[in-house]
Amino acid sequence: MSSPISLQYTITKEDYAFYYKYAMWSSGKRKKQRLQSILKQIGFVAVFLGVYFFAGGFTYLSKYSILIILLMFGTSFLSLLGSKNAIDKQLAEFTENEDNANIFVETFLTATEIDVQIKNDLQESTLKWKAIINKAEINTHYFLFTNAVQALIIPKRAFINNDQKSAFDKILSRTLSLDAQIKQDLKNARN
Repeated sequence: MSSPISLQYTITKEDYAFYYKYAMWSSGKRKKQRLQSILKQIGFVAVFLGVYFFAGGFTYLSKYSILIILLMFGTSFLSLLGSKNAIDKQLAEFTENEDNANIFVETFLTATEIDVQIKNDLQESTLKWKAIINKAEINTHYFLFTNAVQALIIPKRAFINNDQKSAFDKILSRTLSLDAQIKQDLKNARN
């Protein structure tokens, strides 16, 4: 059995932004939803242009046809951009809300092959590794999901050195449930 890994860190608003954008925009499930949304927008434009073409719109108003096409594509693009902007606005409102300040406190995390313990001024909790249903790793963070929307956010800057991070990776590979490991392997294969 390996020795415990102890980390001390404070989740910043930027850390939470990485998590929120990953969970709400970048994750595999969200990528599929975004692709479906893009395809719907393209389908709408194609149907409109088809109706416009078969109704003779291109012959009667040919000088305005290009303008109409550009407006359709522009509207679709702005709609997709609006989705991302709405997520950014929700994130800003969430991080600025004083009721959520308890997320941004100094945290002490201890990981062993049995469990992970989280302590701060407001709470103490222990999670068995089987409670982690999914793991996501990006360049700057680990997200250990306990359900579909909540995760333990662990900034990689909390590791003292690469040896400590490697030891943590070994604990994760030995202790995460097979389902969580498979989900992570599938995500890595898609990216």
